[in-house]
Amino acid sequence: MELVALVGPSGSGKTKASIKLAKMLDANIFSLDSLSVFKYVDIASAKPTLEEREGIRHFGIDVLPPSSTINNAGFFATLLDKALMQSLKQDKPLVIVGGSSFFLKAILCGLSPSPKPTKDSIKVYQDLESYPLEYKYKLLSKLDYAYMQTISPQDTYRVNKALELYIHSRLTPSEYFKKHPPKKFKHKVHTFTMSVEREALKEKIRARTKDMIERGLVYEAEFLLKKYGENIYPFKTIGLKESLSYLKGELDLQALCTLISANTIKLAKRQSTFNKTQFDSKPFSIEDALKVYKK
Repeated sequence: MELVALVGPSGSGKTKASIKLAKMLDANIFSLDSLSVFKYVDIASAKPTLEEREGIRHFGIDVLPPSSTINNAGFFATLLDKALMQSLKQDKPLVIVGGSSFFLKAILCGLSPSPKPTKDSIKVYQDLESYPLEYKYKLLSKLDYAYMQTISPQDTYRVNKALELYIHSRLTPSEYFKKHPPKKFKHKVHTFTMSVEREALKEKIRARTKDMIERGLVYEAEFLLKKYGENIYPFKTIGLKESLSYLKGELDLQALCTLISANTIKLAKRQSTFNKTQFDSKPFSIEDALKVYKK
């Protein structure tokens, strides 16, 4: 099966474009988004409502409780395999969409099975995760210099994943990947990028932030805080992280809106850079995407 994957920075219109494409194809959609996968995180994730989904089946949404710590490329690869199997049974195409492009890149390049954590290893990782990034990078470099030379000292995500791999497996990354070589994704994926002019994207992000707050972002954060506490993954993400500061009295409403917008704009810039450097993609057009499924 050949697939279309729609990538782009936050606020670029991926969700609407994917729904429009899926309607024309009578397709299912796989949401590859590290926040939409959580239940009750609706506003902060900009998750499409049931009405906005227009009857199209979405995989990868509302799968995990907010307290879950299972949120990685391997987990999304498993969800994607299930979505592909069910779509094939229905004789329907599948459209991939989402802001977590680093997960998509990892899936396309191939994944090794994740080591199984223990209660002790989880505790050790949680303790070390809060250490400065520089310390973690130096520690891992002493253990596996060759592998760490492939990772930037500023790459928080990959440094933490290497640390997590070592703690849960008790093997250095080089040893682990030699023992568990990655398996390539077996389907061809055509990547398309949503492109929006920089200043126009900034304005869209500011408008989206204002809308999220008006729709009840702070109340969503308050609910999550009361039910699950502040030490959950969603509170590390843009929108909920700042809302937590607001609930603690550290920000007023205007400052909350300004800070979420500023942080989202920075994220969008990083996402755009990643997508440009990591994918051989075309600018998105309905016509070109339709051609993939008509081959």
